Amino acid sequence: MSKMFEALVSREGEVSRLMQQLAAPPPLAPAQLSHPDQAIPKLAKPVTVISSGGAPGPLEGVRVLPFKITAGTPLFPFDSDQAHVAEQYRITRTKLLHDPRQPRVIVVSSSAPRDGKTITSINLAGVLALRPELKVVLVEADLRRAHIAGLLGFANTPGLSDVLSGKAALADALVRAEQCPNLFILPGGSWHGDATELLDSPAWRNLCETLRREFSYVVLDSPPMGVLADFELLQAVSDGVVFVIRPDHTNRAECKKALESLGTRKLLGVILNAAKEWPLYQAGQSKYYKDYSQAPNK
Repeated sequence: MSKMFEALVSREGEVSRLMQQLAAPPPLAPAQLSHPDQAIPKLAKPVTVISSGGAPGPLEGVRVLPFKITAGTPLFPFDSDQAHVAEQYRITRTKLLHDPRQPRVIVVSSSAPRDGKTITSINLAGVLALRPELKVVLVEADLRRAHIAGLLGFANTPGLSDVLSGKAALADALVRAEQCPNLFILPGGSWHGDATELLDSPAWRNLCETLRREFSYVVLDSPPMGVLADFELLQAVSDGVVFVIRPDHTNRAECKKALESLGTRKLLGVILNAAKEWPLYQAGQSKYYKDYSQAPNK
């Protein structure tokens, strides 16, 4: 598995510097954030897991399971000793919540395997679900290499492929996090030899509409860009893409090509995974950050 995230490129200067190093065109200028206390725009209606009467909803009877998070697996639920990394995810959340484009279906991808997109997906969905007014679903849309269920300690089936092939209902495939009731996970499901056909089907498009209607945010863990047609089918139904780069692993030529093919319209931001130099936690600043983040003496 990839190392835990060490950095997030969140400022225009840092993104521009990274893109210049990759010899890519200038990125889309980051949106001006609203004041943190500003009310978040009204999102999708809340999820009703237990029906109050009438016809059963699409999430009737969803399983509730505890996650078994161990060392070396995702940072979520952010109660570890890596407070500086958790804070970067909260910054990411703030930027997404206040982006004027209001992206709600978000694809997380990279230019190659092992850049850290799955860990990013889990932590991004987790930090969004910490907001009490939000309902978030994390979808294992990389059907060929599904890892999310294994990382979180529950079975991969039934899952997305089973729902799309008509073998399982959505409510039977979803899992609700015991430690974080606002977080739902749709694992990859049974192995299916033709994942592209499943994602290029009316069943997939109908499922996406259901998820949009029932959840505040939908986070799609995607295959790498430019490798399979699967990514194009996922980004086509999304509002934007979060792009993951791992400096000690990502091939610059492949990264440049992927960013050029994506363009700036759908690019929501770039996350650096396992970066050696974390902008807010460099030598000499670690003590300052720790002191600043603690409650003042009384």
